[in-house]
Amino acid sequence: MKQHGKYLFFLIGFAACFFSYCYAQPPVIKTVVDRNTILVGEQFKVTISATFPSKDYQLHWLTVPDSMQHFEVIDRSIIDSTYDGNKITDITQTFTLTSFDSGQWQLPSFLINFNSLTDDKTINLFTDSMRIDVSYLPPDSTNELKDIKPIREVHVSRPLWQWIAFGIIILLVIIALAWLYQYYKNKETTSAPVSKYSPYEEAMMELEALKKQPFETAEELKIFYSKLTDIFKNYLTRKRNNNYNDKTTGNILMQLNTTLTKETLSELASVLRCGDVVKFAKYLPPREETESCLITMKKIIETIDKNKAS
Repeated sequence: MKQHGKYLFFLIGFAACFFSYCYAQPPVIKTVVDRNTILVGEQFKVTISATFPSKDYQLHWLTVPDSMQHFEVIDRSIIDSTYDGNKITDITQTFTLTSFDSGQWQLPSFLINFNSLTDDKTINLFTDSMRIDVSYLPPDSTNELKDIKPIREVHVSRPLWQWIAFGIIILLVIIALAWLYQYYKNKETTSAPVSKYSPYEEAMMELEALKKQPFETAEELKIFYSKLTDIFKNYLTRKRNNNYNDKTTGNILMQLNTTLTKETLSELASVLRCGDVVKFAKYLPPREETESCLITMKKIIETIDKNKAS
């Protein structure tokens, strides 16, 4: 009787583990390149996809810089999402790259984070590192002899009217460039009023105004996170006297890497990437996460403003 009890206990435990595994399916990422061999300057595509149950995990998508060792990013597609009902099950993005260095190079791995929504665990997965062979055009192997032709002298004679036309065209181009320069210079001075508030004061007022805006629907959330990102970029632009409005999340994090602590940089990355997923992948975060992003952004701006090196 005791032996039968042991078998029954074992079967119940095995069944519980099996159903638990089936219910909480772990995330999976996949990396695919359309070619592993290219000529110098040719382009190739890298497609990265992540499959996961969005009811169990929150995704923090990878950051690919515009330039890395031996490779340059030419283009990046929008982040494509696959839904099962109203839950995201698959995220895919394609990157177009090229290389101008001949040799055999390893495409680096990139980190994708999955934060569990049922506990405090974080799953860190890396994309596959692919080998890319970059070479020049192969030499001519036909060994065909070519006839040597004598050098031919080129006699160039232009009539006077052509020289006069060239001179008039050059003069008109110079006048047009001078007019455009003066036009845009005057436009900048008249259409770009200087704020009477400091970068920090202006950012705090805009965050306070943003706090009062609704963020319930998908469209309201998209507007909220767009404004939250714009407030931070405008603050950095005025604070550092450098244009950050056209920079991507990856560019901003790379430039702030040396001036912020790892903890602050990680918090900033979470807020900016959450905004990217909301805008491009149509992710709908809960209200608590949105309010937390607003509070975190305010704290980050306060930290940067207190840092003299920033």
